[in-house]
Amino acid sequence: MRYCLPQILMMGIFVILSQIGNARGKFGPMMWAPVLNNVVGIAVLLIFLQVAPDITAATITPEQSALLGIGTTLGFVIQALVLIPVVKNSGLKLSLRFDWRNSNLGKSFRLGAWTLLFVLINQIGYLIIVKVATSAAVQAKIEG
Repeated sequence: MRYCLPQILMMGIFVILSQIGNARGKFGPMMWAPVLNNVVGIAVLLIFLQVAPDITAATITPEQSALLGIGTTLGFVIQALVLIPVVKNSGLKLSLRFDWRNSNLGKSFRLGAWTLLFVLINQIGYLIIVKVATSAAVQAKIEG
């Protein structure tokens, strides 16, 4: 799991760079970048099958798991990074800014707060359901 977590960041970077390219009228690279990800994924799978031809879920080693995780993450990295030249050639100057005080992000933060509240309520509901289901199963086992 720890190897795959950076994929979320790479997907976010890909989406942002794709939207910049789309706004500048560059549509081709955004269409073909996921194909590169798939090619890397297929290559990783083929390498994995060469390394472990008779693999089962019970016999997979941490090294084999790392090969799959790092390999698929590499596909997402390539998918995101292939768009950097597109954005650079579009004429848009990107820079990090940390002066958020007057950036008019208040509305976005308020909408984000509602989303976080929704997720929090869903998670509390999930915990209650799991607690009830688990305690019912334990009680049924005790009573036979």
